[in-house]
Amino acid sequence: MIKIFVAFIACFFIILCNAQDFNVRTPKQKRNTFAKNFVKLVNSAPNFFKEITDKPSTGKDSIFTDFTSYYNKIKLNGAVYGRIIIDSVPTAAYYFGSYNNMEIAEGVYINLSNQIAEAFGGNVLFKSLDGNKNTDWFRQTKIAYTQNNGFFLFNIFVELYKFNTDTDSTFSIILRVKGGKPPFYYKLAQNEPISSFMFASALKAQMKTFQRNKYQEECLGQIPPFVCTGTRRSKDSLKIVYTKQGFKYLPDANKEFEIALTNIRVSLNEHYVYYLPIPNKNTLREVVFLKFDDIEKPHPKTLNLVLLEASKNNYLLELQFIYK
Repeated sequence: MIKIFVAFIACFFIILCNAQDFNVRTPKQKRNTFAKNFVKLVNSAPNFFKEITDKPSTGKDSIFTDFTSYYNKIKLNGAVYGRIIIDSVPTAAYYFGSYNNMEIAEGVYINLSNQIAEAFGGNVLFKSLDGNKNTDWFRQTKIAYTQNNGFFLFNIFVELYKFNTDTDSTFSIILRVKGGKPPFYYKLAQNEPISSFMFASALKAQMKTFQRNKYQEECLGQIPPFVCTGTRRSKDSLKIVYTKQGFKYLPDANKEFEIALTNIRVSLNEHYVYYLPIPNKNTLREVVFLKFDDIEKPHPKTLNLVLLEASKNNYLLELQFIYK
């Protein structure tokens, strides 16, 4: 019983140490009102904007017509008005005006993105997209807040809308900030020492096969010192499982977990990132690797490193190649 309690406490502190708080520092520029107010806005996102949500909006709203909305206590320079939109996830939305001239609209669109970058002290990751027949917007810039070791998932969206109807032929700019704490993704450091070139070489080869194939019902190949134990299928995924076992004590298992984690990080390239899900049931630790380009896909392929407590005095590591 004591060992189980110690394992739980160890796991708890590991989660705490690896947790990333979404809290942007208030800008030092006292005169930059936009920056100060914008940082206050995004810092209220993890609590779903409860502190800045005002009374329900009244009157006809020509922009945010399809949702229940509330007045927003935070004003942003340049915005015509802002609302808290109640959808499946509450969103803070701001309307930055409509323009007949494309060049003027693009200037406002680019300037708004730059203002946000300045509010974050340049600690941003941009992702620009062009719209298509499946999007309401004509152009979109996604913005993520970054830290030295990684970034939070894109939760800020600057959007340019193009209306071309019999009654409206204008360009409009909308800013949206998604509510909730965005998940944190760690970047891979390329200067870590490697302890097993055999493992790294084998993993690189099998990752190519894993990414290339849609599904594979059998083992990918050898990845020493892990041994393939077969596949597991659930309603929404297929796992190819490799196992390393024989640990009677948790400190030994944790040490092997760290060694494997380092070797995986060194084996993969800068196109990959990883995150730390909350462990459940008999899972003591877990790290999930996936391609950067797949982080917003609903069903990405992932490589999971898992530390499990199989039974009393029996811990094991699993490498899980997961197709979803």
